[in-house]
Amino acid sequence: MISLVAAAVIGTAIAAKPKRKHRVPPPRELSIAAERIERRRVVRLAIIAALIRRETELEDFIAAASTESPLLAVREPTMTGPLAIGPTIVDVDFLGSPIIRSIVRNRSSTQFSGVLVAHLAYGDGRESTASVAVSNIGAGESRRVELLCPAALRPTALHWAIEKF
Repeated sequence: MISLVAAAVIGTAIAAKPKRKHRVPPPRELSIAAERIERRRVVRLAIIAALIRRETELEDFIAAASTESPLLAVREPTMTGPLAIGPTIVDVDFLGSPIIRSIVRNRSSTQFSGVLVAHLAYGDGRESTASVAVSNIGAGESRRVELLCPAALRPTALHWAIEKF
């Protein structure tokens, strides 16, 4: 009889599945869908940061490679309305487009906001323009400006004009 009881106990022990403890997942602050959205945002921000880093490296490379060559320099300031514009340097980049760098000073006693227009003369009396908006230059203040002209040309003269807004 003992052997019969022992066989019954061993048979039920073999056939019985082990009991597993039921684990309750920890409470989530975010739902699964919200977590996926956050992960996508993080990936997008990482991609944007990498692109900004590459752009900065490219700009540094172009600046270090000396791809610009000086073309024209105007040492004395040009008086245009309430502004004194100059000294001005015109460089040509590796594509042949002029880059105009100048210092703008407000000589008046009031604040100035407007558009600076650079007229570039080249060739047989032809002319091209480049402009930049300058806002809120206080009385007596100065500011550096950079104008880019997309046309590939080699200017021989530079004239300034302003348009107030």
